[in-house]
Amino acid sequence: MTLAPPDPSSRIIPAAEMAAAFAKGGSFIENSEYRVGLARREGGGDAEVHDKDTDIFYVFEGAATLILGGEMVEPKSVGPNETRAASTRGGDTKTVAKGDVIVIPRGVPHWFSAVAEAPFVYL
Repeated sequence: MTLAPPDPSSRIIPAAEMAAAFAKGGSFIENSEYRVGLARREGGGDAEVHDKDTDIFYVFEGAATLILGGEMVEPKSVGPNETRAASTRGGDTKTVAKGDVIVIPRGVPHWFSAVAEAPFVYL
């Protein structure tokens, strides 16, 4: 059996780099295949839908109200394959909290309408 060399895009993110990401939020790994970001919220945000990306979140801290599905209210394109709106009509309301994993397939409108326990931090 021939062992393959490690892929050059393999990466270990040191704890110090993760701590800095937790403090400010935002993308910290991005390439043509995927984007890894960390979000820190004190309040709700915009509704969004992605045409090509599936969101996978792990909640590190806090709790929030997540609305999945429904119809975007006055949607606007904000970039390639990305639409946002101030809210949605309808959809399922869920409470998400520390330790939860959230999977949102492409094409599904979603938004954190409120933060119940701040800060709400997710990767």
